[in-house]
Order: sequence, then structure tokens, then C-alpha cells
Amino acid sequence: MQQYLESDGELRVFVVGERVIAFRVHELDPGQLRVDPDAVVVERVELPDGLGDKLFGLCSQWGLDVAGFDLMRVADEWVFREVDVNCDWQWFEQRAESSEVSDAVHDWIRYRFGELVASAAGDWNGW
Repeated sequence: MQQYLESDGELRVFVVGERVIAFRVHELDPGQLRVDPDAVVVERVELPDGLGDKLFGLCSQWGLDVAGFDLMRVADEWVFREVDVNCDWQWFEQRAESSEVSDAVHDWIRYRFGELVASAAGDWNGW
């Protein structure tokens, strides 16, 4: 259970490798996402200055390459709510009519696969 905090806004921020993608979540009340998710408005926004560096720092500290962060603005401060390592980005993309996170995940997987293949080039024994 989380403490209720009166919020001035909510963000879902996806960190994918070196990329950060933010969505603002507009709810009429705190339970709307669970009661009437179709009424929740999601829009792609730019991340406030300095916040990306803090999230990259957390990802580095926790060893995460892909993560979704939930943040809320309380009294002019961004408050960390949780990190989701499963991300669940498609709901946010559909609501905001964006494919940016999917594109970033695709690029990240392709890059990582290339790294793995290159590191094992001598060990494939003809595969």
C-alpha cells in the first residue's frame, strides 16, 4: 500500500538503453486507471530538466537496461513511486498514438544481439 499524496501530475518514463521517453498521464481521480482506463488520457512529453540523469543513475545503480518509472509531481518536486522492469509500454503507446518505446526496445535488442554475436564469433563452431 502506498501513502496517498495529492499530485500535480504523473509521468511514466521509460528508460531503454541510453534513451528516455516520457508520457504524462491525466486522470480525473486516483482510481480512474483501474476503474475506467479508457478515460485516462496519455500524451508524449519531454522530460523535465535533470530528471533523465537521475533515472539513468538509478538504472545504472540497479543494473537495469530497460525500465518504466512512475513519478508524480508533489509540491514542485518529482516523487518516485515505483520502477517496473516489465515496462508494459504498449498501453502507453496506444493511448498516446506513439511507437517510440517499441522502436527504442527494437533498436536496443538489435544492438545487444550484435554485441553478443561479435563476442562469441570464435565460439560458434560453424553455426
